[in-house]
Amino acid sequence: MKRATHYLLFFLLLSSVALGKYISMTTTMNNVFMLENLTSVNVSVMNSGDEAAYNVKISPILPRGFKADEIFVGTLEPNTRVEFKMNVSLIAPAKRGTYTMGILTYYEDANGYPFSSISPNYLIYKEAGSPRIFGRMEHAKLTEEGSTVLKLKLLNKDSREHEIKVTLFLPNELIADAENKTMLLPPYSERVAEFRVSNFGALAGSTYVVFASLDYEDNETHYSRFVTALITVEREERSSLLIAIAVVLCIVLVGVNIVYKFRRGGERK
Repeated sequence: MKRATHYLLFFLLLSSVALGKYISMTTTMNNVFMLENLTSVNVSVMNSGDEAAYNVKISPILPRGFKADEIFVGTLEPNTRVEFKMNVSLIAPAKRGTYTMGILTYYEDANGYPFSSISPNYLIYKEAGSPRIFGRMEHAKLTEEGSTVLKLKLLNKDSREHEIKVTLFLPNELIADAENKTMLLPPYSERVAEFRVSNFGALAGSTYVVFASLDYEDNETHYSRFVTALITVEREERSSLLIAIAVVLCIVLVGVNIVYKFRRGGERK
């Protein structure tokens, strides 16, 4: 009986170790400064989890007029970092100033299930512009099959009216009812932009960084500011309870089976 108990504890420990495997990807990149039509920037990708990430690739999301090639990293082992240079070029006329850009990191787990994350950066062309538009985006939660409203508060601290283009950047696992919206902000005014975001394959327990860019032009200069928020995917209460019950029943059945086998073996002796 004691041996059976030891086997059961070993089984439980083995199960917890297997469930503990995870991938944690972090992509970092310096802001892009362009004085000419071509520049390069350092990019690094780190997998700080305990499971390898497969088919890793980095996709830059640049404003109109700028271009950078997608970079295929391949397999990234646990606790491994890779660094490389990304070339950014100007392919169409653009106004001087500050722009928002994004970096989408795509990868898969050992079963081929896809994941992604997105991070913001600034691209500064010739000279930086200091925007007079500010923003704040509220964190949000949604369920595996649900949706949520992402609220973005805009504040114009300028004495002039500005037409703001709001663009929402999301990972592949989330979708929105609109990619961008245009809003007119009178001097010293506030407005609220709302985006309905739905789940498109995100797993329960995941938390995603999302961000929005606030862009406008004035006096032949482009201005941009990004604001970030977190969207957490929660498991529906009923589903969580059913899964918990199923896991407990499986563990109990396996334990009973092990105890029964050892008892029969002892009786035969």
